[in-house]
Amino acid sequence: MRPRPDSTEPLFTGPGALLDWYPQRFAALPWVVAAGEFAPDLPHRDMSVRALEMYLLNQAGYAERDLIWAGIAGGARRSATAARCQVIAVGAAVKGLLGWRNRLHLRSPDDRADVDADLAYGLLRHLHDIDLGRRNIAGRLIGSATGYAQRRWNQHLHRPDPVDLTTDTSPEEAGPDGGLQAALHALALRLQQDTGTSTDRTDLELLAATRLDGQNMADVAARHGLTVEAAYKRRRRLESRLAALTGRVPAPAEQPTTPVSPCATASAAAAGGSSRRTADDPARCRPGLPPNPRPRNDALRHSGPPAESRRSAPT
Repeated sequence: MRPRPDSTEPLFTGPGALLDWYPQRFAALPWVVAAGEFAPDLPHRDMSVRALEMYLLNQAGYAERDLIWAGIAGGARRSATAARCQVIAVGAAVKGLLGWRNRLHLRSPDDRADVDADLAYGLLRHLHDIDLGRRNIAGRLIGSATGYAQRRWNQHLHRPDPVDLTTDTSPEEAGPDGGLQAALHALALRLQQDTGTSTDRTDLELLAATRLDGQNMADVAARHGLTVEAAYKRRRRLESRLAALTGRVPAPAEQPTTPVSPCATASAAAAGGSSRRTADDPARCRPGLPPNPRPRNDALRHSGPPAESRRSAPT
């Protein structure tokens, strides 16, 4: 490849999203690809990188295209030619990458910039390990780039909504580390303002490490020199304060009530020396029977007077 620009020349910088300015910057490069640079007699003559891109898109057959792309990927794996072959690889694939990106419903220039960066990363990452012995090298490279960018875009679409922690703290009070540390510091100040009590930073870190980061409670407790039981207790106490602060105080759990058996009542009355005659007969307390079953009607029917009254009257 000749001539070679100075290695410090910025090639991957430009205003806005990468693929918006890359084709023009790529076409303006003063590089010349020599005949036979990437394969025997390929390309057939010296040409600019822009002419090489057009040759791959419009003139080369499938076999020639795979041979040239194999040469580009092979050059990207050698330290002496890696940078320039990577630039050529992105430039030669930019039309396919743009076609896929333009089918997405991107909501802002920032989204477009993120997708472009993912496309370039996905292509360059696969450039170093793609199987050069198989056909359709360019198509597989572009498919790898778009697949990676699609996964990243799906993660972006399904990310949780950010939580706005509105505080009255100044930037100097937000904590030195920023990010999660600043959020924990702001939360401690909010709790102190609303409840009048200070919050131990260890409790906040226990909550963040186990609830947000998904770390094991035993590991976090050991890191802070606590027993697992003490760590759970401190986290529950902080969660109760947060629930009260946000108005989501859990309702007290109802005490389970156990139905009292009539037999138990009768036994308790008997044990206490009760003189009530209404205590149930323990013999009647059998499963499936009510405590005071009504006598059946046929038990009240008599064929005659009782035995004591069935004596003949004196004559």
